[in-house]
Amino acid sequence: MGSLGIAAMFPGQGSQQPGMGKALTEAHASASEVFDRVSEATGKDMRAVCWEADVETLRQTENAQLALFTASLAAYLAAAEASAFTPLVGAGHSVGEYAALAASGVLEVEDAARLVQRRGDLMARAGRLAPGTMAAVLGLDDEAVERVCAEVSSDDAPVVAANYNSPGQVVISGAVAAVESACERLKEAGAKRCLPLNVSGAFHSPLMREAAEAMAEALRQVEFRRGTFP
Repeated sequence: MGSLGIAAMFPGQGSQQPGMGKALTEAHASASEVFDRVSEATGKDMRAVCWEADVETLRQTENAQLALFTASLAAYLAAAEASAFTPLVGAGHSVGEYAALAASGVLEVEDAARLVQRRGDLMARAGRLAPGTMAAVLGLDDEAVERVCAEVSSDDAPVVAANYNSPGQVVISGAVAAVESACERLKEAGAKRCLPLNVSGAFHSPLMREAAEAMAEALRQVEFRRGTFP
C-alpha cells in the first residue's frame, strides 16, 4: 500500500478500554513485541494493566497513559505489518503524541515509554494535590467558551479552554467546582451538551504547571531523531 492519503492518528487519555490490544498481540508479533518492550522499559506488566485491570484502575492517570501508549503503538505496528504502508503524516492527541513519535522513529520505543510513564506519574500526582476534571463543550464557538471560562475562573479554582478539537467542540479543564460551574453557564449560553470526560485530572490547565516543568526536564534527557514521517 502506498503512503498517499494515509495519516496515523493516536488517541489521548479517556479512550482507554479494558482488554485493549489483546487480540492484536495474538495475531501480530509486532504488537506483542511492543507490549514486551514497554513492560521491560517501565517495569510494569502491560498485559496485566491493559487486560486485567478494571475500568476504574485503568482510568487512573498513571495506568491510562502508559496503557494507551502501548496499545495504540501496537495497533499501528500491527497495521503496518499487515499492509506495509508508511504514513504521510502522524499526529497524536495529548499523550498520543508520544505514540506518534515512537511510530515515526523520532523516539525509541523504550525512551517514549519511560517518558509516558514519567508524564503519567507527574500528572497523577498533580491531580491528587489539586483535584480537577475536564468536559467537552459541544455547540459553541471558541470565543464563547473562552469568555465563560474567564468569567468563572479564579486563581484558586481555575478553568480554561484546553483543547480545541474541532469547530463547535472545545474541551475545558480545571478545578472540579469551576468546571461544573462553567458547564452550567455554557449550557445557559447555548451549548448543546457539556460532557464530563473519563479522566482523573485537570490536564492542559494551570493545575498541571508543576508537572509540566518537571516533564520538561525529563524531555531534555532524551534524544530526538529524524523520523520516517512528520
